[in-house]
Formats: sequence, C-alpha cells, structure tokens
Amino acid sequence: MLKAYRQEPGRGKAGANKIAALLQRLPRRLPAHISDLVRLDALIALGFAAHLPRRWAFAAADAIGALYLRSPVGGRARASMAAAFPELDAQRTAHEWITRTGRDYVAMRRLIAGRDTVAQRPVRSQNEPALLREPGQSVIIALGHFSREAFIGLYKAGAVPKQLAATIAPIEPHRWRPRGLRIKLQVTAIMKGIKVARDGDVEVIPFDGPGALIRLMKHLRRPNTAVTISTDAILEGGRDGGLDRPFAGHRSLSFAPGTARLSRLSQRPILACVPYLDERGDLAIEWADPIAAPARDDEAADTRVTNEILDFFERAIGKRPGQYVLSIGHARHWDHSSQSWVG
Repeated sequence: MLKAYRQEPGRGKAGANKIAALLQRLPRRLPAHISDLVRLDALIALGFAAHLPRRWAFAAADAIGALYLRSPVGGRARASMAAAFPELDAQRTAHEWITRTGRDYVAMRRLIAGRDTVAQRPVRSQNEPALLREPGQSVIIALGHFSREAFIGLYKAGAVPKQLAATIAPIEPHRWRPRGLRIKLQVTAIMKGIKVARDGDVEVIPFDGPGALIRLMKHLRRPNTAVTISTDAILEGGRDGGLDRPFAGHRSLSFAPGTARLSRLSQRPILACVPYLDERGDLAIEWADPIAAPARDDEAADTRVTNEILDFFERAIGKRPGQYVLSIGHARHWDHSSQSWVG
C-alpha cells in the first residue's frame, strides 16, 4: 500500500491544490454561507414557535422579519420595493415580503403538528375553469412561488377532485451546507404539509430531471388525474434550453419551459392559478383561462405557452408583491393604472 502511494507523488499535491482553491473561494462565499446559516437558525426557531398558540407563533415570524428588515438584506429589499412599486409604502411591502417565508413555514409546521386544519378554512375560487371538475379530464395545474400558506388551499380535499401528483423542488445534494439544510427544512415541510392537507391522497414527486417528466406523463395518461408544477422556476446561469425574458422587476431571467413541454407531450391542457391570502387572511385562488395543449410536434409553442403563464403570474405579483417568495427586481416597475410592468 505504501509502495502504491509512493508511485503517485502528485496525489498529495493535488489534494493541497484543492484545499488552496477552496480557501481562495471561501471569502467570496462566506457572506452567503453566513446569510443561509442565519436563515436556517430562524427556521429552526420558528419550528419550535409553531407549537405555541397561533397568534404567538405568527408573531414570532413577524418579529424575526422585523429584525431582517433592519439588516443589509432588509435595506436591499426596501430599495427594490421602492423602485418596483413606487405607489406603495416600501417599508410595509418589504416587511410583508421578508416575513412571508417565515409565516409560510410556521403555517406548514402547524398543519403538520395538527395545531391547524385546512378543513375548517373555506377557499374562495375565482374564475374556476369547468375543466377542473369535468369527469375524466386530466389537467396540468401551473403554479408560481406564491405564499405556501395560501396554496395549501389548493390541496384541501375537494379543491382538485382528481387523482393528484404534486411536484416539489429537489433537495440540494450538498445537504450539509447551510443552504442545503435550509432548503431541506423548507421542502420537507411543504411536502408533509401537502400530504396532511390532502389527507395523504397525493403523490409527491421531486422534479429533478427527465425521469420526473416521464413519471408525470404516465400519471397524466390516466383519466381524471392532475399534476401541479411550478412554472416560474429560475434556471441559474442561463442554462441551455431556457426562456430568457423580463419578469417582475427583473430585466431578464431564464425560465425552464417544462410545464409547456409537459402539456405538449402529454396533450393535456394547462390551468394556471395563483393561490393567495385575501385582506382578512382567508384562502383564495385566482384562475387564468385554460390553455389548450398545442400539437405534439409544435416545439415553438413551448415559448408562447410559458410566456402566457408567466404574464399571468407577473400581474399577480404586481397586485400582491408581499405574497411572492422569490426575489423581485428593481429594473422595472409596476404601473397600477395599466396593471402592467413597464421599463
């Protein structure tokens, strides 16, 4: 064994080079690691707070959000909201946006622990398409990254009267890093919350590549089935095959056309919707008009269909920015009178 090691004198040098490269990258990554660690600690604390009386549990999420608002992250959020929504109170809008993730996590943890139930909460459905309740019809339900507390109303028994498969983001491979641990906590809570809201009558599928797409197509081949899938998932680094376009204050983001492709290949229509919390905190769902599946060989339709869904989501973000959980840019602004993004 020692002899074999001596025959590879470059092994030790290669290891040293890897360590040196890691140390060189550390200063650039350190702020992000610290931020993720703080957010991870906040979620852990809120997981305990979720067992408190409901009012106290959500007050804890608001208090943590107020601390964030006084940090550099909060400063950037206020600046973005002021630029993107000049007609709104930037402080209030930034606070609502910052606290959204914590409040959603508390809502999920309370649902999982049995402290709250979805069955007792009514859901108001606006412009609900008849296809949703048409016997035998299979559909694709396009979702965005809006309030997780609100979208639980979509999984309430009877809201989608079909055999349902729900897609979630895959858990990151680097689970030991703060970001990976934080995402694991959030995704696990969403997955368990969906199952509790649906009384277990749902298949949860991590959308992690072609294998997931094949499983979804098999599911949709059966009559009276439905799939929920996020259409506003952002492709990091502008990967090949993405759709580049302005979105919600950003000059350009890249999106995966997976929802449109699934519709085209499975020949199932798309029902886009935005679950939200109304002024009283009650559950509501706003539906877009159905999008018929294009011809199976019409690959160009993937762009058109994806844009149609994202346009609908953009308008919803403009109307309720504090209920969107992803970043909102400041290169464009929402014009309330025309109900559109400009710039």
